[in-house]
Amino acid sequence: MNNQTRLNHFSYSIPASTLAVAEIKGNGTVAEHLPIVKVLINFVDGKLNLEGDWRYMVAVNKHNENRGINYHRERVKIEMDIEPIETVDLNEQTSDGLLFLLKGTVLDNNYNSTCTGFLVIENVRNSKQISNHWDISFYIYDTQFYDCEITFKLPLYTIKTDCTLN
Repeated sequence: MNNQTRLNHFSYSIPASTLAVAEIKGNGTVAEHLPIVKVLINFVDGKLNLEGDWRYMVAVNKHNENRGINYHRERVKIEMDIEPIETVDLNEQTSDGLLFLLKGTVLDNNYNSTCTGFLVIENVRNSKQISNHWDISFYIYDTQFYDCEITFKLPLYTIKTDCTLN
């Protein structure tokens, strides 16, 4: 019998901490009660929503120029469409190394800009068998700026359902 582990939705949040808020506060203000980054991915509807502090998202990516911190103000919302739209079976061998295209908008208080990118789902294998640890990575590029990348690699763990209970 083939058990299916469907990945329909994924959410991840990085809560604000005193240290992280102090590091990114600089001259601006930070909404300390909100998470620094919040990610919601809906594979059924084909949507990726990312909300968070722009300075943090740019600062944690090694490939960005320092001036990228000034491209947007404070908190931003990034709304992206995922193509193709499909749910992912994490027990299926062909689910390893899936690549999805992203296109959408960066929204801040001052203006909106378009963005593109891609999302990758890959299994962290032990030996050559699928494990219950996956990584979801996404790479987002604001099309107005050639030197600005937002990249996150987030862990996803599944629960083994084929164990015997005594």
